[in-house]
Amino acid sequence: MSSKRNSPPHVILIVIDALRAKNLGCYGGSSQASPHIDKLADNGILFENVYSSWNTTDQSLTSIFSGKHPRSHGIVHHGDKVHSEDLSMFENLDVPWMPQILRDQGYKTWAVDWMGRWFKKGFDYYGYKLNQSLLKQIIYYTVTLPLLYIKYMMNHLGIIKIYSGKRRFSLNSLIRGLKRVLKTFSFMFQLARLHDSAFVRKVGEDLIKTGRGENFFLFLHFWDTHTPYNCPRKFFEKNKNSDLKDGLISKYHGAVSYVDQQVGRLVETLDSLDILDETLIIITSDHGESLTEHGIYFDHHGLYEVTTHVPLILYYPKYFSVPKRVKGFVQHVDLLPTLCDITGSEYKNGLDGMNLLPLIKGDKKRLRNYVYKEESL
Repeated sequence: MSSKRNSPPHVILIVIDALRAKNLGCYGGSSQASPHIDKLADNGILFENVYSSWNTTDQSLTSIFSGKHPRSHGIVHHGDKVHSEDLSMFENLDVPWMPQILRDQGYKTWAVDWMGRWFKKGFDYYGYKLNQSLLKQIIYYTVTLPLLYIKYMMNHLGIIKIYSGKRRFSLNSLIRGLKRVLKTFSFMFQLARLHDSAFVRKVGEDLIKTGRGENFFLFLHFWDTHTPYNCPRKFFEKNKNSDLKDGLISKYHGAVSYVDQQVGRLVETLDSLDILDETLIIITSDHGESLTEHGIYFDHHGLYEVTTHVPLILYYPKYFSVPKRVKGFVQHVDLLPTLCDITGSEYKNGLDGMNLLPLIKGDKKRLRNYVYKEESL
């Protein structure tokens, strides 16, 4: 690691939703699965044993941004099950928030995401609006968007078919199912708009191009590896004799490769703008995914290896001059104190996370003897 303290870097945090570490080539997966991410890992810092403290997005992402485990930051439920008590505890604790800390350090803070709520804290821009002409906007809202919604709903049919064969049908179960669909209808429609990493990348690049004269923190949330798996046809490999389950597994693998392609294109853009060397790129996932392991079909229940072992890669050769694979248990909560050290930012004490730099430099062989993880009821 370089001992020089240069000006703080631009920071891009990429969270690839439901990405299993084992599906990346640099973590032992197929060498053809993720060449662009693997290249960043080969020239950066890869942490081998990283575990999320929860197996769902709300709690896990909050831990990434706060440096605290869910029991410390208060968000212990997910989605529409987040209670008012969760939010009250989160606000009353005055939880430090990554974009707020970096904004106080002079960073422009942007997020391409749709979850909203407390995740908006500290961002100068939060959303997913693509710069388009009036004509392109008309075409997008009248043609592209309706087709996108239809595609997203149709992609769920295979998963619904698998689960319908595993559950007993009854009038009560039908009513419960319809209520759940109606309750999450708008939720799903919002997610459908971002269920393509090329779209997310383009919005992010627009932000970079308009504000690259200043230090920026950009959060990109890629959803393609989340059900129902966004896999363009050219990335889809399916044996003609394979069944529905094998087809869905192939879609997940293809989604990984598609996201990897977009990461590569983002790197090319940074290079063309002559800011790649000035940018810290962080790649991780909020949790993993079960692709039929442990009898769990295309979801992330259970605190198993496939659902909690996530990747973590730091790419910034200007600072990390020697690439390295780091052993020892690491958790999402360690990101915030590490990032604050690299950027020279100040943060409040009381974080659950620990600075990873001593582990990277070899001053310590390990930070902890165990990992902390939970699951919602």
